[in-house]
Order: sequence, then structure tokens, then C-alpha cells
Amino acid sequence: DNAGNETDSLCKIDYVEPPKTEVSQPNNNEDPVTEPNLSGSYKIIRLTHFEDSGLAKCGQSCVQDKIAKGEIKTDARGWYMYKYNGKWYYVVATAIDDANLISKYGHESYTDIKYYHYYDTFKIYISDTTSSSSIDSKYKGYDVIVLDVCGACMKFSTKLKDIHPNWSTSTIEKWRKDAYKGNSIKIDLWITDNAVAPADWAFLEQ
Repeated sequence: DNAGNETDSLCKIDYVEPPKTEVSQPNNNEDPVTEPNLSGSYKIIRLTHFEDSGLAKCGQSCVQDKIAKGEIKTDARGWYMYKYNGKWYYVVATAIDDANLISKYGHESYTDIKYYHYYDTFKIYISDTTSSSSIDSKYKGYDVIVLDVCGACMKFSTKLKDIHPNWSTSTIEKWRKDAYKGNSIKIDLWITDNAVAPADWAFLEQ
């Protein structure tokens, strides 16, 4: 593993060519993208991406079926969108609050990790042009839904320096922002294999 921009291999299954999708844009009533409130308070989180052809909550045949029904599509950048309860969301994988998954993917200490449940929805703010330590007008809010587990999102705890004694503080921060301050979050965005990759960092409202 490394702390670069490449997709996290810990989250991946054997690669299968994803089904071809028609690039489309949501209409104004469905648009899951919003402007940030620059006077608000935000927490910086680690953002990565994955290109699997199936999800924990929608396997390959399910994905193909939903594409055919118009319930999964991609935006102009190649980021997947999923229609849930009549609303469009971008799709993410992250740490899942499940004992079996924690046992499978996690390390011994989990106190610093924020866990989610499948089908949780929330908003993350991603920059279209840069990766910054503070939110600005380049960031847009994306409504997301959790449909997959990310192994790497569950692995890095407050014991990072013990597990990787040669890692620098900047490398540790790259993997798990605020690892020693508690409640750190890492999100994996579902994109196509030829997509425009998102920035390395994103923000959550606090």
C-alpha cells in the first residue's frame, strides 16, 4: 500500500470491465450537487476512488439491470450515480459498522474511525479543480449513498505509527486525516475506469 493518488487496492475485487453507461445529467429537480455554505464549519476527510463493476449492495448483474432501467448512470466526469427513493446520489464505499467486516478488514484499535451503515446518505464537498486544506468556492456538495465497504477505510487506526514505524507524519495524515484526534473519515467514490478522478481531500459539514 502507499499514500499516493492511486485507487486503494484493499477495497478492490478482481477487475471486470464495467458495463457501458450513457453519460447523462440530472434535471434540476434531481440534481445532487449543491454550493457550499462558506460560512459553515467543515471537517476535512480523505477521499479516494474505486472502479469495481459491482457493489456489496448491488452486484454486477444488479448494476447492469439498474443501468438498463435508468436507475444507475454516470455524470460527465464518469462518476456513478444511483437512484434511491426517487432521488439521485453519488455512490461511495467506506468503513461499515458490522462486526464481521470489522473483524475481516480492521486493525485492533477502531476508536478513531467513523463507521457508517449501508444506505446511509449524507453530503460531501469535493473540489472540481484542486485539493485544498480549507473549503472554498471551488468545492461543490455531492449527495452520496453508502453501498459498499472499503477495506482500507477500516484499517487505519490510532496505532498507525506502531504498525508502520517508518511512515512520516505526513504519510500517516495522507491515509487517515486527524488519526490521533479521533473520528477520522475516509471515503471511496465509485467511478468508471476512464473517469476524471476526484481530488484527494473532501469536506463534511460539522
